[in-house]
Amino acid sequence: MRVSLNSRWARLQPIVVGGLLVGLFGCAGTPRPRPDEAEQHFQRARALYDKGRYRNAVGEYRLATRVREDYPEAWLGIGLAYTKTGYFLGARANYLKALSYRPDYAEAAYNLGRLYYEHNQDSEALQYLQRAVEISEGYARAHTALAAVHERGGQDGLAESAYRRAVELDSSDVSAHLNLGRLYQRTNRLDAAIEQYTLAIQSDSTHAAAYHNLALAYLERGESERAVEAYEGVIRVDPRNPEWRYNLGVLHQRQHEQQKAKTAYREALQLDSTYVEAWYNLALVCAEMRDVAAAIESYRRVIALDASRAEAHLNLAILLHESNQPGAALAAYREYLRYGEDAGALDRVETIVEQLEAAMPDSTTRR
Repeated sequence: MRVSLNSRWARLQPIVVGGLLVGLFGCAGTPRPRPDEAEQHFQRARALYDKGRYRNAVGEYRLATRVREDYPEAWLGIGLAYTKTGYFLGARANYLKALSYRPDYAEAAYNLGRLYYEHNQDSEALQYLQRAVEISEGYARAHTALAAVHERGGQDGLAESAYRRAVELDSSDVSAHLNLGRLYQRTNRLDAAIEQYTLAIQSDSTHAAAYHNLALAYLERGESERAVEAYEGVIRVDPRNPEWRYNLGVLHQRQHEQQKAKTAYREALQLDSTYVEAWYNLALVCAEMRDVAAAIESYRRVIALDASRAEAHLNLAILLHESNQPGAALAAYREYLRYGEDAGALDRVETIVEQLEAAMPDSTTRR
């Protein structure tokens, strides 16, 4: 009796860029300076903000507003700093303050809209992002953010139109290309998805998510070799991420290139020795290559990291049994009985355990 030795593919999923969109919601615009003492505070605040000293920046922005209260750029700056520190109410109040002094302030409307989006208040997000677009129709990032709201609301047609407008306005907008590509991929328009991912890479050749999604689109289209090439691109731009090497191993394994898969998994494990799925797939590859000792060692590493991994116990037991190590096999089968859930497999393993126990010369090995 043998379980199916199938690789684990759970990590091979398109990246939804940035939880929603990587780089989509970077703080918009640099507030415009004003001459006089207020500007001096404003410039100091901006320098503090750029250094990540957000609370200090708030203090300087506030001094600027005390000198000149009708200073929407400073109110926006406070809102941006509060957004960085996670203070929702403070950020919202100051974005609204900026808009009260300058109702046509597209950047304030945009940042308030994306703040609402990040806090799952989509109706309010829609209101202010639409306002930003109405104020400045050429505001590409506002279109991208608006598309995100539509997409989360299930309005794919509106989302596609907004993403398309964003890339028309700014062909270098990587986030818009990636998320438009992801929408196309999700709706089975793979050629269009591949085009958008390729454009994203042309805009930023160091963007790992673009290569990752491109690889998956090629894989869905049945072009494994191109998928591998795309993953090799991911590794070039982000060599310290073990997940990319793991996924490259999965692709090689799908193509029955076991040695290349083995190399990729080992490279992933050099970067992260606790990567359970890499150990598991390495065990599968080694077993297929009849490197039994390496397979046994890899399954043991899986179990050391996740003792409840039932299939690892069972596959280990099978290899030990086939290697004429009945005592060790019996122990592994018993662990499978402890963690396994497949009724049919459990029945068969019970029978094997009984047979092994009966053949054990030392009765102390029995349960």
